[in-house]
Amino acid sequence: MKMLYKYYSVSEHSLKNISNSVVCFSDILGFNDPFEGVGHFKYEATPEMQEYFNSIDSNALNYLSEGTAANSKELLSFKHRVFCVTEKYDHPLIWAHYAGSHTGFCVGYDEENIKKISDKFDDVEYAEHPHLVDVNQLDMDKVETLLYVKSKEWSYEEEWRAIHTITDADVTHLNPREEYEVEADKLYVWNGYAAQGNLELLAAKKYILKHCEPKVLYLGLKMDQEAKNELIRIAKEKKIDIFQMTQQSNSFKLATY
Repeated sequence: MKMLYKYYSVSEHSLKNISNSVVCFSDILGFNDPFEGVGHFKYEATPEMQEYFNSIDSNALNYLSEGTAANSKELLSFKHRVFCVTEKYDHPLIWAHYAGSHTGFCVGYDEENIKKISDKFDDVEYAEHPHLVDVNQLDMDKVETLLYVKSKEWSYEEEWRAIHTITDADVTHLNPREEYEVEADKLYVWNGYAAQGNLELLAAKKYILKHCEPKVLYLGLKMDQEAKNELIRIAKEKKIDIFQMTQQSNSFKLATY
């Protein structure tokens, strides 16, 4: 059984989710990397078109590529929810960045259980540059692979991603001519055309919860006692192993006891 790990800061939601054995798939716009879903979108003009645009000193091709990139990221963020895990439970930087500067906790999940609740599941590719996307032959399957590409600067995370693709059951169709309330926990995107009389506003939840049993818990070395007591209670209730992270003697590494 291969284990993969998720780091959490202590909050009402994170403790409740562990207690209820659920994990949260969320949209990429809420991630800490602003380059999520970014690709190198390029439109290849014919020599005649390029000569024409050069003659009028136009940046139309750049505008087309940039506009396609923005629209694609909007679609990616609306259509997919992502659950991120890592191969490491004892990485000091990940504890610092994702677990409240070591005041949070880390949960181990069975890889096979994560796969069962995923539409797609794969490891992240760390690249020097964004992947090239041909605007002339735009393929949304290729665009979706951008969810698995990040800068090499993030390679220390050794990240895997589980994807939930939004279905019709997840979407609410709103008539823009009727009154509606914008909700903070939802994403919105326009669909259709006003000129054709089929313009509508689509809404979908930012967060999708799915059942996934925790297998092991690790407590941050700076976690306060109240949070520890609650996680110890949850671990006993669920009959799962629980460990305390500590500083390994005479090193910059973490250990457990």
